[in-house]
Parts: sequence; C-alpha cells; structure tokens
Amino acid sequence: MEFNLTSRRRYSHKLTNCYRVLGIESTFDDSAAAVLEYDGNKATILGESILSQTNEHRQYGGLVPPIAQKLHSINLEIVVNECLTQSGLSISGMDAIAVSTEPGQGLCLSEGVTLAKRLAMEHRVPLIPIHHMRAHALTARMADQRLSFPYLVLLISGGHCLLCWVEGVEEFFILGTSLDNSPGEILDKIARRLWTSVIENRLLAVTTDCISTPGAAQLELLALLHRKASEAPNYINFTAPLYRRRDCDFSWSGLLTQSLSYVENRVSSGQLNGAEICLIAASVYRTVATHILVRTQRAIHYIDSQTSRFHGNSINEPNLVVSGGVARNSLLRGNLDNLCSANGYNVVFPEPHLCTDNGVMIAWTGIEKLRLNDRRLLLTTEDEIKGLRYKQKSLIGLDKRTCVANARIAVPLKTIIKFLL
Repeated sequence: MEFNLTSRRRYSHKLTNCYRVLGIESTFDDSAAAVLEYDGNKATILGESILSQTNEHRQYGGLVPPIAQKLHSINLEIVVNECLTQSGLSISGMDAIAVSTEPGQGLCLSEGVTLAKRLAMEHRVPLIPIHHMRAHALTARMADQRLSFPYLVLLISGGHCLLCWVEGVEEFFILGTSLDNSPGEILDKIARRLWTSVIENRLLAVTTDCISTPGAAQLELLALLHRKASEAPNYINFTAPLYRRRDCDFSWSGLLTQSLSYVENRVSSGQLNGAEICLIAASVYRTVATHILVRTQRAIHYIDSQTSRFHGNSINEPNLVVSGGVARNSLLRGNLDNLCSANGYNVVFPEPHLCTDNGVMIAWTGIEKLRLNDRRLLLTTEDEIKGLRYKQKSLIGLDKRTCVANARIAVPLKTIIKFLL
C-alpha cells in the first residue's frame, strides 16, 4: 500500500510547494508536538504544545528512562491532540508527519516513533524520520528565509556540543564535538551544588531572584549579579579546557571537576558566602564562553581557508547559527556577537523557546525535506513505515575533525579575551 503525497494536500489552490506538517519530539524528557504550515514564502505555527518531565526527574538527579517512557506514553497523545485542536485541523489534513528518530534516549525515542507510525498508517499520511540535531541546526531557516546554505552551526545544549558546516538539508560536516560531557550538563550540576550551599548557609538575601529558576539559567543570574556588583569584576582563574589542542573538539569534565573542588574547599574553610557564590558562577560562565569562542574562532578560520573544498563558490555573507538550550544564555550570546562581528560573520539565534527541544523544529525539518521533492526522504508505504527504527546514537554528518586538527590553526587566548563581556 503506497500513499500519493500530492493527493494528500488539502489546499492545492494556494501557491505551489505548500505544506502542513505535524511534528513529534520525544528524544529526552520533553514531550512536544507542533503543526506547521508553509505557504511557499513563510512558515506559520498553527498549533504547538509541550509537556516537560523536569520536575519528575529532579529528585533522582537525572533522567530515569523507564519513568520517562511511561510519561511520554501519556503526554505525547496529549500534546498531539492539543496542537491539532489549536490548529483546527485533523491528522488527515497533514501532508506528512515528522518524528525525531535519532539520536536520543532509546525508551524516549521509542514512544514518539511508535505513536507517529500508528498515526501515519491509520490516517494514510507519509512519515518523515528526523535527525534531532539537524533539526536544531535547521530551525533558524524557518524564522529567516534569507538564511541560505552553506553556513556554520554551533549546537550547545544539555545533551550536545558540536560545530558543523552545513551545505544542505542532508549535508552536514562535523568540525568539532564534545569528548565527554555537554555544557548544559555541567552547568546544571554546578548550579545544583551552589544552590545546596545557598540553602545550607541561608544566603537567600543575595540570590532571592534565583529561587524559582532552574539549573544553568540560575547560574547565569548569579553570574549577572557578580558583574553588576563591580565595574571591573574579578574572576577565578579556572583552566580553559583543551587549550593546547589545535582542533575544534570540546571537553567539559575538567571544568566541572575544578569548579566543584573549589566549592568544596571554600565550604570546608567556611569562606563561602553570597558574593563568593556569584563569583564562582561568573567564573564558570567566563571559562565556558572562552572555550566555546576559541573553538568557534578556529572553525571560522578553517572554513575561511577551506571553503572551496566544501562549496564551489565563495560565501558573500557568511553566517553562524547558534542553537540548543545553552544558546539562550544572554552572556554567551553577547560574546558570540562580538566574535562574529570581528570576523565579518552574521550570527543567527533562533527564538529562545525554539532553542530547546520542541515540536516546531521537527515539523520544520519535515517541511525542509518535503521541499527537496525527494521521494527517498519519505516513508509512504506500510512496509516502510513499519520498518522505521530509532537510533540512540547517530552522527549529525560526515566527520571532518581530523582535517581541522591537521590544519593546526592557532587561536591565541589574548585574541579571544577581548570578545568576552
């Protein structure tokens, strides 16, 4: 049984290349869905819904897969029905269903993929598998149709950290990736430790504004308090990760160990106070920013020297797209703005609510694939849909990290310091 894609369109009287897509996201702890309409010129969110599991997992110190799976099995149906209600459409009115299939937590992915397969077969709608990280990288094109390929991408989140060169919807080249943790992960762990000290030492006078703010965002507020306290704020000299390595890879475990050890030493000596907590937060963020800026600067130098190998034409207006949950950080955004301005790059940030996991980015990537008019990117038969499997681990594209390392591009730290806010 095969579905005819063009016959599924319910608004063929409009401009050609018009689509409505349901996107489903469940790679980690967010159950999300969205209905997106593309009219040939711009995309409109007709419905969007998301349910987070953060509070349910916080008591365990991290995601518990069986609990996440059970919640997804309940929440995904809710968010899909909610965004369909908002849109006033039914699934049979969709041109396709797009679902995140890789990479992610297996039990979480399984729930989204299972639901999407069932809906696609019940309503005879084509199914589009979506790579979660590629969706983050492509979302900026939804808001800014002027953003054309190729461009550089920095993805920084609670689960990922990588630099990529993007040639097209299906053409990604990895320039650098994390060797251990992700920035969002270590920022959350440091924030939790500092907040424990706040509670134990009753330092609420300094951090009242941060009480209801979770994780990395809480750490950012503490860092901003430190900056506001002095016109020339001082910082703890945490060691910048991988500074001697001339590549674009990231490492975060060392900074995590350094900062937590510093906190423990200050606690044991009785010297930890509100001002010190803000100092630690600001110093952590400054080190994170330095590490990211050094790697991004090297990637820019590499692309500028190798563009002819990636793309036949020169790039008149080079762009850096920054996405992922950590990209919501205002301090980091300012630092990257400064770096890009100095290099003649435009920096593009998706709207803050689209930086974290969401159904919109999945639906948009589905539309990007439909616009390619490539039958191989769609699952349109019952056998194809039944055969769809999720992948817990999956590279975003072709690995070019060795090429970057072999170029041995130096980035002196003093050239990066001037970009820090």
